[in-house]
Amino acid sequence: MKCLVVVIWVVWFGLCGQPARAEVEYAQGIARVRGNLKTVDAVKLDEILANNYIEKIIFGDSLGGTAEAAFNFMEVIKRYKAKTEVDGKCFSACALAFIAGSERRFHKGRQINLLMFHMGRTQKNKLIQEYDENERLFRLLDEATDGRLKEPVRSLIRKAWTPEAGVLFTSAPSFFGRKYQTFYCNGEQKVDFNKCQFIENSNALELGIVTGLD
Repeated sequence: MKCLVVVIWVVWFGLCGQPARAEVEYAQGIARVRGNLKTVDAVKLDEILANNYIEKIIFGDSLGGTAEAAFNFMEVIKRYKAKTEVDGKCFSACALAFIAGSERRFHKGRQINLLMFHMGRTQKNKLIQEYDENERLFRLLDEATDGRLKEPVRSLIRKAWTPEAGVLFTSAPSFFGRKYQTFYCNGEQKVDFNKCQFIENSNALELGIVTGLD
């Protein structure tokens, strides 16, 4: 078993209180979304796309957001057929927003890019439960990847809704160019993501997560 060589922190749907709101900025044909997504941020992105030429939307420094925000971002991005890119870390709701892009890539450069997918969850009566709309979320993921998600990754994403669980796609610099890998984190690793399990023959391009490599 291979291990991930970076340590990351993840905030999941509805957990750890209220995350910091995202920053949505526009400059020179590029919209940048940083931070944790909320519905109001999707409204701002919609206004930017409606009034400006956009080459692409770059997501980064995002640990997630709300499931409702993920739906809103996906709807806006699909409506404008916008291209999306990951620069750094993009987890949870951010990853679902990213997957709505008409073309999707990891950002070029020397940084490590991390893209984490899992289903949502809610808290009711102080109990953590699976989110009621997870089937809808999963259908949108299947649609965005043109049905290219294959086993075991497909099932691992669908069942990952408990804390710290998910499928992580990575793009990292190496001596021989960039290296693309996929890992499954079952939640037992907590914040030590070196314990996540490597998944063979399952890179992001093959599974339709990205449409081209950086």
